Amino acid sequence: MASAETKQSIAELSDRLQNISLKPSDHVFVLKILTNDLIFEVIFDACTPATFFRISRTCRIAYDAVRFYVGRTFNINRHLSQYFPDPLAFRSLQARTAALISGSNALQFFNRLRYSNSDLDVYVSWKSAMEVGKWMLGHGYTYKPSVSQLEDLEQEIHAGHHSHDDYAEGEGISTVLLFVKPSKEYDTEKELQVHIIVSFRTPMEVIMKVHSSVFTHLPTLFQARADMAYFDSS
Repeated sequence: MASAETKQSIAELSDRLQNISLKPSDHVFVLKILTNDLIFEVIFDACTPATFFRISRTCRIAYDAVRFYVGRTFNINRHLSQYFPDPLAFRSLQARTAALISGSNALQFFNRLRYSNSDLDVYVSWKSAMEVGKWMLGHGYTYKPSVSQLEDLEQEIHAGHHSHDDYAEGEGISTVLLFVKPSKEYDTEKELQVHIIVSFRTPMEVIMKVHSSVFTHLPTLFQARADMAYFDSS
């Protein structure tokens, strides 16, 4: 991530550009940089979202550059492809079951980062848990119960009404199901891990209750949401 000084310099530049009218021939930043995606992507990577959106308001060329960058960088299909060869199939599952992604993986999406050992947290209501679990099994994942869980997936989901964890029960969590699959991206024995967090309440209610605002970023089927303050500080 860029230093605070770099971010401040870029923010000051965007503020100055907003106050003047430029033609492409008037400024090297517009003519030589904002027309070269190899260069402006490096610059925007060092910016907060609020900063490069301010830059987009300076001229048409800047707007097109930012639009290209946002479409390429905040691509949920590409982000999910590390877990699912067909991200659209998973997003269709989200639409049917109202499942939500949260936790550190959602934070990575908004931070434009990717951790090689990161898992995926998917929140789903109890009534849709079996459908999601079967979908995972049908897409190459294996259910991996903990020592305190039942080995049969369906039995564990039903038994989840009697939570194993007093804290989890208080937060509205029925059970947490771990699904694993060997990763084809690495030559090691690394596993892809997806946690299906089954809730008594709606997924949104559980997420808002369990996580602080740092983690309340929610990629859904149609859109991704983060609080406004996040865009100026991250």
